[in-house]
Amino acid sequence: MAYINIDTYEILECPEENDKDNYFECDEFIAPIISLLNKKGYKTKFCCEGHLYDEAMASIFSPFEENEEPSENTIFGYISHEELNDSYYRYLVHKRNSGLHGYITFEPFVNFGNLLDSFPEDNAFPFYDQASNSIRWDYIKRDKKSFIERRNKEIVLQSKPYEHFRARLDFLKAVYDWVDNLPNYDDIITDDNKRKKDFFVTELPLIKKRVKDESESPEIIETFFDVYLMNHRILKSKYGTFEDMLLLDSEKKISFFLDLSKEMIVKDDEGEYCIRIEYKDAVEL
Repeated sequence: MAYINIDTYEILECPEENDKDNYFECDEFIAPIISLLNKKGYKTKFCCEGHLYDEAMASIFSPFEENEEPSENTIFGYISHEELNDSYYRYLVHKRNSGLHGYITFEPFVNFGNLLDSFPEDNAFPFYDQASNSIRWDYIKRDKKSFIERRNKEIVLQSKPYEHFRARLDFLKAVYDWVDNLPNYDDIITDDNKRKKDFFVTELPLIKKRVKDESESPEIIETFFDVYLMNHRILKSKYGTFEDMLLLDSEKKISFFLDLSKEMIVKDDEGEYCIRIEYKDAVEL
């Protein structure tokens, strides 16, 4: 794991403990790519280089039959469990498949256009996910492969790990070279995406603070913004679209989100605040 500075995008193995808030964690082999993308103006949100090995996964389990505890006979991949209240259990399982895929998710104002035509494909199968504004790739091609076929391929790769690591590094090096040859984003950004960038970089932090200050449920405001901004293309709202909001002045933008928060933040049956989502009947992404 590496750490990348949120302002300079320089990479450290590990910052001082009292300085960690100024860094974000990043998989080590993809860190140079993420650093360079951000330095060139292609602002990222999340990323993963992919992982060869299986994982252990903790979850909550309620038995199908009363008084039946989780065991190797009732839970696929069972490792261990602990009892919680109300006959629920937290259990740990061996998740029998690896994370042999990677991705880079970008801020919504970043638009690649035709730049993706030159994205590397060696040793991976890349594609663009428009809904999340992400470049994604698989180290095992998914087309027409059953779970068993993929699992068998994973086992082969896990038995020859350094062959896979070499292929992965070759691909990530090609991606780094691709990024190195990209123009600076500010030199090619369109007016529409410039408006989005100004909103996310300059206006959004101030809007969040105002909405949080005026909300009855400030503890859920960050979640509200995350849900809306990640799903605005498919949400139904009487307050207009995301594009309509971008054309408003600052005070009207704040009113937009205050009204929207009252629509989307509701109390559940137990009186806890949660986010309500209503989807459009037909979605064209």
